[in-house]
Amino acid sequence: PLERLRTLRETLGFETGFRVAGVMYRPQSVNDAYFAAQPALPEARLEREPDNQADEHAIKVLLDHDGRTYHVGYVPRAMNWRYGPDDYLPSVHVLCMGPSKMREPYTTKPYVWVAVESDLSAAAA
Repeated sequence: PLERLRTLRETLGFETGFRVAGVMYRPQSVNDAYFAAQPALPEARLEREPDNQADEHAIKVLLDHDGRTYHVGYVPRAMNWRYGPDDYLPSVHVLCMGPSKMREPYTTKPYVWVAVESDLSAAAA
């Protein structure tokens, strides 16, 4: 993860990063994305979810690989304030991720960390 972090910092720049919230409720999606992309990491992107009953400002974290999309969790609620409903959503990149135990009960917790690309020119557009 540290080498990936250095590479992203040098090539893209980034403003922050976060651990994806809610992955414990989507262990199969995390597992599927993780194993589909091995040995690489899947592409990541953000998408608003205004119909979310728990949080009208919810922003989904989606992982894409080989034409499939995996909804693995959300931007932590504490960070949602950064991205208003009309604001540009930044590019994100998976820093590291790990699957849960392969079968239920999922005793090993899955995790996904992403870096947020700093793209001021796109945000101003």
